[in-house]
Amino acid sequence: MTPPHTKKVYLGDLVVETESEWCGRGLDIKGLVTETQVNMWGEEVIPSGVRVMWSDGDVSVVYEDEVEVVGESR
Repeated sequence: MTPPHTKKVYLGDLVVETESEWCGRGLDIKGLVTETQVNMWGEEVIPSGVRVMWSDGDVSVVYEDEVEVVGESR
């Protein structure tokens, strides 16, 4: 079952990391989704990965359920 805060992530969406033990950016750092459907570990997994360019200058690939959409590109 999908958590209620999770939306499908699309190219160009503005996102923040969800609160988890792995996130270190905090909710004040936003990111722009630059690629979707990234195969994590070289194979298809669910949820898929998304490449995010963060406002602190970092670029990373995270699982789709590790980010929350705060601004849609549509």
